[in-house]
Amino acid sequence: MKRAFAARVSVARRLLSTQSRQDICQVLTLQLDQLSLNLLGLHVDLSKVVLTITADSKGGVLGSLFCGLANGKVKLASKSTAMKLTTAAHRTGLATKAIGVGSPVTQMQQMAPGPCQIVDLVLGPLHLDLLGLIVDLNQVHVQIRADPNGGILGSLLCSLAPPPTTTVTI
Repeated sequence: MKRAFAARVSVARRLLSTQSRQDICQVLTLQLDQLSLNLLGLHVDLSKVVLTITADSKGGVLGSLFCGLANGKVKLASKSTAMKLTTAAHRTGLATKAIGVGSPVTQMQQMAPGPCQIVDLVLGPLHLDLLGLIVDLNQVHVQIRADPNGGILGSLLCSLAPPPTTTVTI
């Protein structure tokens, strides 16, 4: 037997006071599709990256600051303040000293026929709430390999990389 059915639905709404209300501001949304690069024997493979940074103006100091920046409510430093900081950086030598990188390799080793692994990194997924600044990142996989016969970068990085370790099971 079929009978008509009727129901009444109501949605309870909770009023939020302005003090407990969250104001979420978009700070950055970055999306990179899968990437594969080959540069002078250096091979870099990167999986899809989705990074979202938002700010909660009621969640802490960073959230309030970044929401203020996003809404244009924060006054940035003046030109005279920037000039004072630049002068201080020059006076201390911070602006003129460079970072040097040296390599103890004096002669190139005999290169192996295949590529060598430099980095294999899996990061995430990640969710951080840093004083109201909310960072969300999907799982990212980065692989960097060097081909000693593919170019100068591959040759250099393979010469610096430790030899591969092998395990033997008996």
